[in-house]
Amino acid sequence: EDRDTHSDERAMGCNKSTAAGVANANDERVEGRAQRAVSNVSQATRELRQAAEEATRHGGKLTHTKLLMLGAGETGKSTFYKQVRLLYSGGFKDDERQRLKDVIFTNVILNMYMLLGAARLFHLALQPDNVPRAERMLRLGENDQVCIDQPELFTQDVATDIALLWADEAIRHAHARRNEFQLYDSAAYFFDGVQRLGAPDYMPTVEDILRVRVKTSGIVEETVEAAPFHHHLYDVGGQRPER
Repeated sequence: EDRDTHSDERAMGCNKSTAAGVANANDERVEGRAQRAVSNVSQATRELRQAAEEATRHGGKLTHTKLLMLGAGETGKSTFYKQVRLLYSGGFKDDERQRLKDVIFTNVILNMYMLLGAARLFHLALQPDNVPRAERMLRLGENDQVCIDQPELFTQDVATDIALLWADEAIRHAHARRNEFQLYDSAAYFFDGVQRLGAPDYMPTVEDILRVRVKTSGIVEETVEAAPFHHHLYDVGGQRPER
C-alpha cells in the first residue's frame, strides 16, 4: 500500500512537472516569436532606409509600394500593422483608443470565461468564495461582444472579480495548461493589471494596444509616407474564408 501511495505521489509530481514544462515551453515559443518579429521589422526598416537614401542621392521621385499581409489568425499581422501606425503614422487618436478600450475589456472577460471553462473541464475546484464570482463572469462571457455592445458593464467590481479569480490556484493551474485550449497570448498580461483597467479614467497604453487581440475582418489599409516612398499596407483577415 505504501508503494502504491509513493507511486501516486510520483505520478502527480510528474504531471505537475510536465504541465509546468509545457507552459514554460509555450512561453518560450511566444517570446521567441516576438523576438523574431522585432528582428524582422528592424531588418526591414534598415533596408527601407538604405533604399530611401539611395533613391534620394539619385534624385528619385516618390515611389508607391504595396505590402499585403497574409497568414493564419493570431500570427501577428495586425500587431505588425499597429506597430507601423505607432512608429510612422502618429499612433492612435483618442476615439480609436476609446474603441480599443472596449475591445480590451471584452478580451479580458472572454479570457477569464475560457479559463473558467477549462477549470471545469480539468475538474479543478475554485475556492468557495470565488464560486459566485465565477458564476457572474460566466454570465458576462456568454456574449462574445459583451463590452463592445455595452462597455459600461466593465466596472471596478468586475475588475476585482477577475483579479480574485486570477489569484485562485485552480485558475492558475488551468492557465498552466493553456496549450490544451484556446486562450489569447496576452491573457496573463491583462489579468496582472486588471485593476488598472477598471479605473474610471483608464485609457489604453501603447503596450495595451499592441497586446490586445483585435479580429480583422475584410481588408484594412494604412498609408505611410517615408520619402521617397509612399507605402500602402493591407491587413487581411486571417480566418480561412477571408484568405
